[in-house]
Amino acid sequence: MTKELKKLYNYGYEVFGDKQKFHKWLERDCMALGGKAPASFLVSEDGIEKVYQILGRIDYGVYS
Repeated sequence: MTKELKKLYNYGYEVFGDKQKFHKWLERDCMALGGKAPASFLVSEDGIEKVYQILGRIDYGVYS
């Protein structure tokens, strides 16, 4: 696992408070990502950053 992915997963676990909930979220379609599952973005650094930004929005309650 790359350093960026590890950081993303750790943050996701923190935001969701549960590993299983975070993993389920990764597989669900996300409106903020154009209706695609966050997991589909984890193949590039840019994609990982997009998912990280969405997690930040969720964490701060501004997710839309």
